[in-house]
Amino acid sequence: MVAPAEQMTSAVAQSLTARTGRSLDEGVALLASSGVDPVDHNAVRRWPREAHGVRQDTAAAAADTAAHDQNP
Repeated sequence: MVAPAEQMTSAVAQSLTARTGRSLDEGVALLASSGVDPVDHNAVRRWPREAHGVRQDTAAAAADTAAHDQNP
């Protein structure tokens, strides 16, 4: 069984591609190049919304993915 958090991340990743033309991995790479501290969850959620108009659930998934990539 897939955990609810994994289901949400998967759904958000699919909708991110549909809405922005970028995959979740591409969004995380863009976030990494932005200079935002990937473990500052609030800043990571704020930056995609302010810079790109990305919705909060999508920003949260990117934040979680970016933080996990930095601290596996």
